[in-house]
Amino acid sequence: MESKVVLVYWGGLRGAAQIPRLALEYAGVSYDQSLYTNDEDWFKRDKPTLPMVLPNLPYLKDGDLLISEHDAILRYVARKYKPELSGKTIEDFALVENYLCFWTKIYIEAVNLCYTPDVTEERRVEFFKKHEEKFQRLDKALEGKDHFVGDYTTNADLYFYHIASVLMCIHKDTVEKYQNLVNLFWSLDKHEWLQNFQKSDRWIHQLNGDEASINNKQ
Repeated sequence: MESKVVLVYWGGLRGAAQIPRLALEYAGVSYDQSLYTNDEDWFKRDKPTLPMVLPNLPYLKDGDLLISEHDAILRYVARKYKPELSGKTIEDFALVENYLCFWTKIYIEAVNLCYTPDVTEERRVEFFKKHEEKFQRLDKALEGKDHFVGDYTTNADLYFYHIASVLMCIHKDTVEKYQNLVNLFWSLDKHEWLQNFQKSDRWIHQLNGDEASINNKQ
């Protein structure tokens, strides 16, 4: 019997694991989640003994394969279970990768801001001001389009869906100035597979950890 795919991460938050989660859900992969609630269980018990070159959270277990880093997991899931997520042509593949590299850099910077103590309104606005030209270009590129690449869902869209949630948490008023980006977010949000995911027990509401100063905690 083939072993089930397992995604391992911290419990109680979407975090970086949400990006490969979206790919698993879109691809219809049956998977389990193993979620840590105790730091020592990961750092002192499991991490030192994992047979991985680069142990980190999130990581994915698929048969004998163990792979860490959220963007590597995203690419792996797409290539194995839903190749079109990577792009149907070599040209589309190149564009998807271009967007992924950009979104990964923005995501890391955004998350670092979210976990900075006592973030001021000025710091939030400065973050968007720094990337204003790029966001304007992305918004313009989406005019009349429902996807970043081609007319189908790719990893670029999935990554964007998660990071857009984070960006709106940082400063919603600024994000809403980019109407085409906002339209894409809500268009993706209405997809049946995503609606089903949101209604399932696999969906996690909270974006960041409890210690984050920018969050959507209820």
